[in-house]
Amino acid sequence: MTLAPLRIVHYTKVFGSVWNDGQDRRISCLKPAGLYEDLDNDSWCSLTSDTSQSQDASALIFHAHDTDLRKLPYKQRHPLQPWILETMESPFNPPFRHDSDLMKTFDYLASYHTKSRFLMSYFSPNIMNIVRQPLADDFIQSKRSGAPILWIASNCEAWNDRHLYIKELMKYIQVDSYGKCLNNKPSPGGEQERADLLRQYKFYLAVENSNCDNYGKSTEKLFDTFMASTVPIVDGPMTYEPYLPNNRSVIRMDAYPDPQKLADYIDYLDKNDTAYLEYIAPFRNQQVPEQERLDADFYDTWANRTKFDLFSVWCGVCHGVLPWWYQRSLNLTMDGFRPDQLDYLRADKSCRPEGKWAYAAYGPPYLPHWRPTLPDEFTRPDHPNHRKLANYSIRPLDTHGLDPSSRFAWMLFSFYCVLFTGFMGFLLYRRSIKKHRYSSPSIPLS
Repeated sequence: MTLAPLRIVHYTKVFGSVWNDGQDRRISCLKPAGLYEDLDNDSWCSLTSDTSQSQDASALIFHAHDTDLRKLPYKQRHPLQPWILETMESPFNPPFRHDSDLMKTFDYLASYHTKSRFLMSYFSPNIMNIVRQPLADDFIQSKRSGAPILWIASNCEAWNDRHLYIKELMKYIQVDSYGKCLNNKPSPGGEQERADLLRQYKFYLAVENSNCDNYGKSTEKLFDTFMASTVPIVDGPMTYEPYLPNNRSVIRMDAYPDPQKLADYIDYLDKNDTAYLEYIAPFRNQQVPEQERLDADFYDTWANRTKFDLFSVWCGVCHGVLPWWYQRSLNLTMDGFRPDQLDYLRADKSCRPEGKWAYAAYGPPYLPHWRPTLPDEFTRPDHPNHRKLANYSIRPLDTHGLDPSSRFAWMLFSFYCVLFTGFMGFLLYRRSIKKHRYSSPSIPLS
């Protein structure tokens, strides 16, 4: 039989704009063996934003941020037309993303999560370009002095309250903030100026707005920081495999619940070039074979572009939709066809509760309500902070947002309220006892 080329419709807009500016796009992708012999790799699969083709499309793609579940084309849905939800945002955007029942509306998830059917990542084999590039002789001189840390963020209402920690960090070390949140520098004019800024600083706060499995590994923050030859200070998921060249190429913010200790370590690295380079030079050392200087998962994931294309981005979508399209082209039903949805993630319920960094607003001694990771200060192994777990606790009182003197006054007021309540209770008890003691006994009638 002759199988018609795949035609996939991007049904929704993307952050309010028509996908690909309304232009159709041919997907350059290795064609499947035994099919489309008369077509080249650029002709067997294409995407369009023309929703008038939805009914006959091989698949429909919905951008999560722009998807209204009440307005989807349910009536014209073909049982062999997979619906794919696309997102690069956290599971809180939109809220239905962590609802298992609502997510059954879609057959697949295309996202940053490595367990989703299709991987949509800012990371790509392009990361190998920087890994294969030796450090320039004037590398350290290219970094500006004065402020070692850069931060660019517009969201000051993040789910995890990251800005509360960074606000405290700014008290102990210079952090240049070019975004709207905690701004102290003029905002960059565009992506190129942002990229230029990243290259000038030694450290970048690549911290996410929420803490969920996989979210934060593959965002533009981490990728762009590596591409700029800058050391990322990260906070997001618990693990970062396979997105780190090695396990000593980033600094974990959650190893330093006390921002003063993080500032101390950054200051040490800023003043010691040899120590600072230990975060970059080992995985850029061209004298050592790649498979020896890179983490095995990192190398396996990013060194082979052909392998990456087969399960990632649009090429991966084309190959994943093909079995559905083949079954539909044979005029068959779902009977006997077993799609692979159950093997992949759709609803993501991995996020931590709100307010991970809210404790920082209490001030010293900075006790979080979660267990920190171990600080790995391998550049100064004899320092007391190295491999020493920071203190953590659960705050008994909610004094969020109060300065120390106000907190003391509030606690003193609370103490006297408890004391007064107890005293009044004691007086009422004494009165009831006295009344009972002197009351006349009742005399039974004969």
